[in-house]
Amino acid sequence: MPVVKLGKSYQVSLPKKLLEEMGLEVGDYFEVQRKGNRIVLIPKVLVEKKIETGTSAKRRAS
Repeated sequence: MPVVKLGKSYQVSLPKKLLEEMGLEVGDYFEVQRKGNRIVLIPKVLVEKKIETGTSAKRRAS
């Protein structure tokens, strides 16, 4: 397993091969957990909240 270094801005660069194998891209989000003396990154998908428009929004106002 590759070894990575913590940079000046407290950032870690993940190995390209690992990112490709997991289908990860720039801008992806992760949940960060501490498990004993380990840091665990769990990929997450965030869903954007959409603003309602049209008749459904008007019905709620009535």
